Order: sequence, then C-alpha cells, then structure tokens
Amino acid sequence: MLAKAGLTIKKAQEGKAWMGSVRYSETAGGLILTSNTIRDTPLYKAGLDIDDMITTIDGQPVASVSALQTILSQHKPGEVIQLAYMHRGQTKTASVTLIENPAISVQLYEKAGLSLTPEMEKFRTNWLGMKAVN
Repeated sequence: MLAKAGLTIKKAQEGKAWMGSVRYSETAGGLILTSNTIRDTPLYKAGLDIDDMITTIDGQPVASVSALQTILSQHKPGEVIQLAYMHRGQTKTASVTLIENPAISVQLYEKAGLSLTPEMEKFRTNWLGMKAVN
C-alpha cells in the first residue's frame, strides 16, 4: 500500500551504533537512566536499568547526552564498548555489544532517491492530501 502512494520504509539510522532507547537525566557524575531499558536491547542485556548512572564509556566520562552521542558516533554496530556505572550505590562495569538502531521511518520516494510516477502521486494526493509534502 505504501509503495502505491510513493512511500517507502527505510532504516532511520542505518549503520549507526545504538545501545538502546532510554531517557537520561544529566548530572555532573554521569547519565542517570530515568526509564526502564527495553528487553533485548544492548543496555538490557548488559544488565542496566532505571536509576543506574552511566559514568564512563570506554574510559571517557559521560555527563551529557551529547557526550554519549559523540562516543557512539565513533563506533559501529557489532563493536563492544565498556561501561562503568553505578547500580544502587555500587560501582559496576559491563561490556555492551552495540547494534544498529532498529528504528524505521517512512519516506517519500523522491526523498529516498526513487522515481515517483504520476499514478503514485495521484494516489498519494487522494489518500493523504497535502500532509505528505513534508
């Protein structure tokens, strides 16, 4: 149905290293996980969960989400990173095997480098109207 409207599904962050989608609270000492880790994500498999505080990744201090993203951008899926974290007052370490972010996005054919036919454009306009322009 999506292809008929000139829409395709793509990986949202293809080739990017990822360890899980959680919310963080930034502190001077590190990043506190403020949401539960999701089953089968790298963070979950490493044993981290809500209220744990990541202090370092590969020996580099992590006190902000931007620092975390910078470190992750230096790695690829399949690589193993070392985390130091606090769990209920105890310092712990864990090996985390990064994976590719499984998130997907719906893209317009023309933004994905694919050819949009007049039939697809007409179908899309009839189905979605102007909502598909952005």
